[in-house]
Amino acid sequence: MQKTSIEWCDYSVNPIKFRPFGSQFFTNMCQRRSPGCQACYAESITRRFWPKTATVSFPGYTAQGIAAGEFVVDEKQLLSVLKHKKPCKVFWGDMTDIFGEWVPFTMIDKCMAVCALTPHITHQFLTKRPEVMLKYFSNEIRNGGVTRGIIEEAYGRPARFFPSAFDMLPLNNNADMPWPLPNVWVGTSCENQKYADERIPILCQVPAKVHFISAEPLIGDIDLGYPKTIWPNGPEMCCSGRECGCQGMPIEPPLCYGLQLVICGGESGPKARPMRYEWAENLLNDCKRYGISFFMKQLGSNVFQNGEHRVKRDSKGGDMSEWPHEIRVREFPEVSA
Repeated sequence: MQKTSIEWCDYSVNPIKFRPFGSQFFTNMCQRRSPGCQACYAESITRRFWPKTATVSFPGYTAQGIAAGEFVVDEKQLLSVLKHKKPCKVFWGDMTDIFGEWVPFTMIDKCMAVCALTPHITHQFLTKRPEVMLKYFSNEIRNGGVTRGIIEEAYGRPARFFPSAFDMLPLNNNADMPWPLPNVWVGTSCENQKYADERIPILCQVPAKVHFISAEPLIGDIDLGYPKTIWPNGPEMCCSGRECGCQGMPIEPPLCYGLQLVICGGESGPKARPMRYEWAENLLNDCKRYGISFFMKQLGSNVFQNGEHRVKRDSKGGDMSEWPHEIRVREFPEVSA
């Protein structure tokens, strides 16, 4: 676990590692999923530090890369989380997708065991594969409650190995712990309307206290209400608003139904794709309309407002003093235990 410059968390941890064939060293691996992956910083870092002893040169975050080695659990990374005693926010897997199809659920079990053992920490999981996340969290065994015995089995260690950590469990003596774990937040990346339409409804089926999206890099406008891509003629209304007193409310809930947090950010880097300021403003207004917390991470390196390049000093667009006042919003949802 290490400190991170990612504004919406305090630390990041990467326990799911990759060992290329021919090498004894750990690195990272993932597979690109959608246009948001185009300028992946994790891929650039992995390319730079790819083990020289590996059988093949760095194949990129591709299917060929996934097949070029084996995934392993770095227990030192898990232990680093267990040793942290103060409340904080931890982002799991900023160098890969922990819910990639290539990660066995038994490995994710170990991560969740550590989350259960650290109720004072908020654990944030972000994926571009919410369908895998849903499959994991909806598993009948896990959905029935996490017990002390299951944690022991998942982590592969007897309880005596972490005596002080097990004492921190909110419920002990092999009693059922709450599931989903109240300190685990689940999120998915949505870079434009297409992926918001596809991923948000799946994410919001995942049993969790907090559901969030990361609209970063934001490369297209996103309507969180009733987008025409889903409702081309608008949502079906209950009535005219006079028959039953509903004031003409739609029958179906909006796309964002079930979300508690939206994180927004423009792309950074020398080849950053443009983001219109109005896109971020639209997301903020939708969040206000539907009672969702909004966190503006950065405007990015290539943001335009009314045709003018907005960022002048900070190359990532992270200097809030350069932002319009109305977008200087960084909120988190209030979560009850």
